[in-house]
Amino acid sequence: MSERRCSHCGKPVPDGDKYCSDCGFQVGKRGVGRILFDHIIVVVILVLVALAYVGYNTVIADRTPPVKKTETQSHGMPPIEMDQFLASLPTDYSSLVSMGNALMDQGQYQMAVACYNRALEQDSSATDVWVDLGTCEHAMGHNESAIGDFKRALELDPNHQIARFNLGIVYYTLGDDSLAVQWWQSLLADSLEPEMRQHLEELIRQAQGG
Repeated sequence: MSERRCSHCGKPVPDGDKYCSDCGFQVGKRGVGRILFDHIIVVVILVLVALAYVGYNTVIADRTPPVKKTETQSHGMPPIEMDQFLASLPTDYSSLVSMGNALMDQGQYQMAVACYNRALEQDSSATDVWVDLGTCEHAMGHNESAIGDFKRALELDPNHQIARFNLGIVYYTLGDDSLAVQWWQSLLADSLEPEMRQHLEELIRQAQGG
């Protein structure tokens, strides 16, 4: 049986499970719109180039003496490498979103954030992109930015279930169990699949110390 990993926390998720048992994230679903067929080949090539670039620099790093980490290094790619990556990005909205999604699934969150930010410069009303941006920010430990992204998504769509669920996850991570429960309980009034409802109730019990 193959092993999947949660794109949110990186922990293993057994085949067949829809939710990560560690962080509660819904595996493999972000609610992003349909990918246009015209952009698939371009996006695949760009993603492969980006991942090969990361792999090459990882090999180079392994062959050089260790250096003291700087704040920039600890948060992702060095500025020069990020500048090169940004210069290679596509310019059309659909390709940026598709590339961001692929990089997010690969755990390349900083690159995905760059793609989503470029896409939002073209269409700031893209609710699902705000949610995906927030998910990546949270995965990088940028929780305040993630909260802002999810709330921006809710300004555009107050009923967005994934944004509300993810806000609960972020607040739970920050230790604010009360706000986490508040966001999760808001979802219980919605029409939910039985499995999702059961999962939410379990998260609420955990947050309440049950």
